[in-house]
Amino acid sequence: MNYCFSSLLILKDGDLENVHPSDQETVKSAYPSGWQRRCFEYLGQEEGFDLLRDGKNIIRCKNSYIEKVEEPSFKVGETLYVNRKSAEGVVEKIHWHIKKSKPVYTISVGGVVSGYQYFDGDLAAIV
Repeated sequence: MNYCFSSLLILKDGDLENVHPSDQETVKSAYPSGWQRRCFEYLGQEEGFDLLRDGKNIIRCKNSYIEKVEEPSFKVGETLYVNRKSAEGVVEKIHWHIKKSKPVYTISVGGVVSGYQYFDGDLAAIV
C-alpha cells in the first residue's frame, strides 16, 4: 500500500474548490480547518484529484501537498494497548512527524482523546 502525508488548509469557503464537490460535506465535518501533515493511504489519482483514505473517509482533493511515506504500523480505528496509560486505546488520527520522519498517533482512551503524541514504541497491537 502507498501512504503519504498531505497538507490542505481550508480557511475560507473558496478553499473548498480543491475538494471534489461530492466530498465537501465530509471535509467540512471531519476536517473543518483542513489538515496539516495528516497521514493518508494514497489511492492514486482520478480525474485530476488525489484520492486519500483516512479510516473510513475517502477524500478527493487537488492542489494539496503530497509526499509519500512509509506505511504506519497502525491504522485509524484500530484498538491498541497504550503502554503509557496501561490501557487499551483507539487510533483517532495519524500525522507525520517531520523532524523524526515517522508517524505520530492521536489516541483516545475510554472515549477521551489524549493530548499526548504517541509513536510506534508507545503502542502495541492487541492479539
